Amino acid sequence: MRRSRLPIPAAFGFPLGAALALVVTSLVAATGAAPLSLIAMVVVVDSIAVLSTFRAAMPTVAVCWGLHSTFMIGEYGVLTLSAETGNNALVLTLCAITALAFASTLRPNGKLLHQRRYHPRAWRIPDQRR
Repeated sequence: MRRSRLPIPAAFGFPLGAALALVVTSLVAATGAAPLSLIAMVVVVDSIAVLSTFRAAMPTVAVCWGLHSTFMIGEYGVLTLSAETGNNALVLTLCAITALAFASTLRPNGKLLHQRRYHPRAWRIPDQRR
């Protein structure tokens, strides 16, 4: 039986999230579907939050918010700070936290590393003698 490799480590999850955010921003900007850009960013953030860890999801939120605020709301690639972009940052953050909570309840390996059972023939450090 094969075990799941989820969650993806943060070292791979964050670059994957940043690349997805860049591709989605490029596609949305090329098609001119600016009203759907926040929904597309929520999909990127939620997918990284479900597949990876907290340390990958929160920087992905920052990258998605920056790309959305710069290229979808701002003009000429200038970062725009307004009430709308603050609201968008809050929406992306809350979506990521909700997806992380949902994913953590579904993962079967919720135990800490020292509480997990291993195969009896696997290599391990012997117990300390008394």
